[in-house]
Amino acid sequence: MGSEIKNPVVFQNGNEIVRSIIIQLGSVMFTKLGFNNSSDEELLIKYTKGNTDELSSIYEDKIDNLKNTIDYLRKEMEDNFTIHQKEIDETREKEKSKRYKEIEELKRDKIIIENRIEKEINQKTTSLEEKHQEDLSRKDEHITMIKEHSKEKIEALEEKYKLYEKLHGKKEFESNTEQGNDGEKIIDEIVLSNSSLTCDREAYPDDTSQEGGSGDRIIKFSNGKTLMIEVKNKEVITKEDREQFEKHYQKDFEEGKCDAALFLSLRTEQLPKIGNKPMVHFSSDNVAYYGLKDELNLTEKKWRIDHCISEIFYKLDQKKPEIVDQENNDDIYNRMLDTLVKRKKDYESEVKSHKYSMDKYNESLTRVKQQLNELYREIRIKKIKINKKYVDEKVYLEILITDIKKWITETNFELKKGLHNKQILESMTTLTELDREYIHAKKIKLSDIDG
Repeated sequence: MGSEIKNPVVFQNGNEIVRSIIIQLGSVMFTKLGFNNSSDEELLIKYTKGNTDELSSIYEDKIDNLKNTIDYLRKEMEDNFTIHQKEIDETREKEKSKRYKEIEELKRDKIIIENRIEKEINQKTTSLEEKHQEDLSRKDEHITMIKEHSKEKIEALEEKYKLYEKLHGKKEFESNTEQGNDGEKIIDEIVLSNSSLTCDREAYPDDTSQEGGSGDRIIKFSNGKTLMIEVKNKEVITKEDREQFEKHYQKDFEEGKCDAALFLSLRTEQLPKIGNKPMVHFSSDNVAYYGLKDELNLTEKKWRIDHCISEIFYKLDQKKPEIVDQENNDDIYNRMLDTLVKRKKDYESEVKSHKYSMDKYNESLTRVKQQLNELYREIRIKKIKINKKYVDEKVYLEILITDIKKWITETNFELKKGLHNKQILESMTTLTELDREYIHAKKIKLSDIDG
């Protein structure tokens, strides 16, 4: 149809990238020159081999124009970019300055707020400490008052106890000698008292405790008869005690010091090889053994000893023992009952008084514990740092365990055995420093939380 148009050498020799660029530039030029509106014949006529130089000139002019346009556009773009970049830099600096001012203002506000909060905390802490100190002072005064009151009560009880000991014949002794002397005095009191011995109002005791190889007392009756008594004021009577008594009365019999002998145990009925019954044991007509229970009071002990001596007296005198005046016997027991009933009422009154005081103390203690519980909760919520000496560990741990249980329920968190402390420390964000310290110290067991 016409001359065939061959691809330029530069196109033929170029790689894919070069060919693509040539095609793109050609397309742009083709459009710019308006060739897209020309027919195939017009294009062939214009761009045959004969018009190559003209075409080259045209293209060169077009290319120069395009280059100039591109250079202009590039310069304009660079100028616009520079201007835009400058505007961006200025805007950035303005924003930076503005942000800096805002940050400085926030820092100042933060310092003001922190100072205000610290001031409020200090005021609250000071107020709480003053209140706590006042409570402690009041409690100290109350405790001092209780101690003084208790001291008076204790002294009164000690006096009553001394009276009780005196009534029951039970005392604390500093030595065996003092203990023995106390037992011997009982014999003197029985014989020399206003009522004297039931069997012989004119009998009197002779102290032979310092004489070697003899008993503790020798009672001399008005009929001329004599009774040696060896007194043991101890809880356990031994075989040696009995053998010593035998040596003493044998010596006294040989020397004619007495007509009869009595081994008297004031605190036990158990007598080795003799017996343990509440009765006078005669090993012969003129040798007797008698033991008393330690539980008997002094009045009853004296009454029983009087009857024992009377039984020996009548045996020596070959007389039938007289029947004890039942009215006198009743009177003794009535006096004993009167004393014990009065003491019972006194002790019941003391118990009621102490119970009332204990109830009041328990109420106060419960109230203080509740206040302490509430204060610990407030301290934990506000994460206030407190001196550990003011922490009641048991109360604090109860609160902490309750909060951990609540957290586990709300978050549906699953604790693993052996790792629960680490899990709580890593996952529970509301813990205070003191909470962490207790958890680190393994104060909380998994059973405390699961229970």
